[in-house]
Amino acid sequence: MNSILHQIAQSGLNLESLNVSKQPTLPVVGLRALGSKMMDLKSLNCSKMRCFGDSDLNVIAESFPCLEELDISYHADDSTTGSKPISDLGIFSLSLKLKSLRKINLSVAEARFPLKKLTLSRCANYSFSGISVLLNEYQSLEYLNLEAAYFLRDKDIAELSRFLHSINHINLSHCYGLTCITFYTLIKNCLVLDKLEMVATSIGEENIETDFKASHGIKSLNLANSSLGNNFITSFASICPKLELLNLSKCKGITEEGIVEVLKRCSEIRQLEVNHIGGMTDSFLHLEFELPKLKVLSLMFSGIDDDALAMIGKRCCRLLKLDLAGCFSLTSKGVKEVVENCKELKEINLKWCNKFSADIVPWMVFSRPSLKKIVPPSRFVLTGRQRNLFLRHGCAVYDGGAFE
Repeated sequence: MNSILHQIAQSGLNLESLNVSKQPTLPVVGLRALGSKMMDLKSLNCSKMRCFGDSDLNVIAESFPCLEELDISYHADDSTTGSKPISDLGIFSLSLKLKSLRKINLSVAEARFPLKKLTLSRCANYSFSGISVLLNEYQSLEYLNLEAAYFLRDKDIAELSRFLHSINHINLSHCYGLTCITFYTLIKNCLVLDKLEMVATSIGEENIETDFKASHGIKSLNLANSSLGNNFITSFASICPKLELLNLSKCKGITEEGIVEVLKRCSEIRQLEVNHIGGMTDSFLHLEFELPKLKVLSLMFSGIDDDALAMIGKRCCRLLKLDLAGCFSLTSKGVKEVVENCKELKEINLKWCNKFSADIVPWMVFSRPSLKKIVPPSRFVLTGRQRNLFLRHGCAVYDGGAFE
């Protein structure tokens, strides 16, 4: 092939496209000779070679600086040659050198990248077959994001989980075809799984009897906007007693009994989000135990009242961040109770809470030195002088903006 390319280089032709696929190795000498004469080459096919690595990418970049399309897919990765395969660093270097490159075709599964993290969130035009081949090749993945992979079903996850031995974080949010079967499959097969996101799936729409023991190490669960009920959340609370972060926002089937049971079984919880769920007042009124490890509590639009907030102050006295936006029943009485009892509180959000006296914000700033951020009730008008005064006391008071 090198001799043929050398002859083409001497022919005076002005090629725009060249195919050198299905070769044992890249014809480096011939391509360099061709590149010295035909630097305007736009398309190059180097697919299906037995040996191909980063050094070959460098030759291509140096020989054809005007290249727009490159095919380097389906390499055999012959380990007997001793050469190193393509790496992500090689691809990155190629993209920097070829300023006009707009299309590159490569088989990720064949490339043998040292992948630890894979994100296909809201990507289209891939299927179960494709992701199955990919995960089979990269069984050392630690993070996988398949958000909005609408084609996925429980049986697909059962198949894919065979390749997820090293996975510690997986996001399957908005995969509407997945149910609690997927949840239990991942619990069973992914033994180092630490964080699971299944927002807006069909989890909880059916109850399944399980005999799992309380031993799994999952520490973070986001199951927001799902059809969960008390039976399911008490089930996963028994299986995952080491939970530290839990998001059950907009799960309409949950009642106060379910929340209390979860808090009782998961004593390690330090962040709880139960936004847009009614009945939270009764949940916290009936708390008969303390939650000393709870640091972040989000109760947006939960309907919580002063009595429940006072109980939170007593049972969750180590809180650092409290979000009460849209809790319309609250008054200054309840907020003062929680601020007095939570001596480490750093942030509080009272947006859209309009039953407060005018002095509530100054009172919080001067009564609780630990406070660093306050989002006040929407009707609170902050003057420049007040803002500066509060800042001198170490607290930023916002104009009712979003709670970050």
